[in-house]
Amino acid sequence: MLGGNEGVAAFSNIILEFLEAVVHQVLFVRGVYESDTFEERRLYETIVHKSRHPGVVEYVNSVVSSLKASLDAGNLQSFNVVFSDADETLLAKMVLEFKLRLDDVRELETVFRNLLRNLSIQNSSLTPLPQDATFEIVVCTKKGGGLGLDVWCEEVASDLNLSQTPAKCTPIKSIDLGSALQLHLAIVEKG
Repeated sequence: MLGGNEGVAAFSNIILEFLEAVVHQVLFVRGVYESDTFEERRLYETIVHKSRHPGVVEYVNSVVSSLKASLDAGNLQSFNVVFSDADETLLAKMVLEFKLRLDDVRELETVFRNLLRNLSIQNSSLTPLPQDATFEIVVCTKKGGGLGLDVWCEEVASDLNLSQTPAKCTPIKSIDLGSALQLHLAIVEKG
């Protein structure tokens, strides 16, 4: 069991490590970049893919790192990787919803391993993204979520809504660890 500020920091670091891995993995499985621009790594006893492009690595790292204060304060509600075409039309998004409560985080590696594996497995049922697809990371926080506006800008949540057109939701995994955390991972695609 983790306790106090040290426990919150350790918990946040584990979540941040996972978020960085999931972004790279979803970019790989969705084919946003050529597969040869990724390298295989092991994390949580499973193979994950990480982009080798310095710009992508820097963007993902800086964005994910900037979430630490919001995580520590318990303000992060959802983490999204949003895919658009060249005209900036929303095509799909990977949604990871959080209900985080610090308690016992020993099971997190198993949970994260299963989420990463399921993300790779579900890819075959998803609509391929076009060649010109781009991505951005978007988060939703509680009001006053502790995000620095040097990295983030505020947007209205409805800007991420695919409901204007028929949408297909592919649930990837739902995890409920009781008092530690609840995670729901899904891919939502334009219908």
